[in-house]
Amino acid sequence: MTLSGYKILIYLYLTLHTLPVLFGLWYFKRLDAFLRLFLYYLFISLASDLYAILNRGSETWLFHFYTLFEFTYLTLLLATVLESRKAFRYTLLGIVIFAAIWLSSKFTIEPFDKVDSYTSSLSFVTLAVYALFVIYKLVLHPKGWIIYDARFWVSGGILLYGFTTIFTFPLFEYFFMLSWSFHTVSSILANLFYLGGFLSVRRNFTGG
Repeated sequence: MTLSGYKILIYLYLTLHTLPVLFGLWYFKRLDAFLRLFLYYLFISLASDLYAILNRGSETWLFHFYTLFEFTYLTLLLATVLESRKAFRYTLLGIVIFAAIWLSSKFTIEPFDKVDSYTSSLSFVTLAVYALFVIYKLVLHPKGWIIYDARFWVSGGILLYGFTTIFTFPLFEYFFMLSWSFHTVSSILANLFYLGGFLSVRRNFTGG
C-alpha cells in the first residue's frame, strides 16, 4: 500500500472510530450500563489511537499498557452479559493469569521498547473466544430479536477484531505497513459493529 493510501485508511478508521462515540453521546441518557461502560472504553481507545498516530507509533510502551487495560476491561464487560458469579470468578482468574504472563514477558521476550506482539495476540484470541461464547449465550437465550440487542453487536465487533488481528502484531517488525493496514481494516469493520450497537438503542427507543 502506498503512503497516500495508508493515510486515507487512517482517516477512514478515525472517522468510523469517532462515529460510535458520537452516537453514544447522542443517546447517552438511553444507554444501559453495558453500553455506557463500552462507551467509556471507546473514549480511551480513541484517545490512545490519536496519541499513537500523532507520535507515529514511536511510543511502544503505550501499546503494552493498553493491551493489559483492553484485555481486563473487555473481559469484565463481557462477563456482565453472562450474569453468572461463576463466570465472573473465572474471568477474574483469567485476568490474573494474563497479567502474570504480561508482566513476565516485559523481562523476557517483550520489553517495552518492542511491539507487544505475543501478549497482544494472546489477548486477541482470548477476547475472540470469550465474545463467541457470549454470542452463543445471547442466541440461546435471546431477549427479543438478536439483531436489536446491542450486546450482540458489541460482542460481534470484539469477535471480528480479535480473530482478524491475531497474526498481525507478530508480523509488525517484518511487514509493518502491511500488518498495520490489515489491523486498521479489521478495526474499521469492528467499529461498524460497535456503531450498530448504539444504533440499536434508537430502534428500541422509537419502536421502529
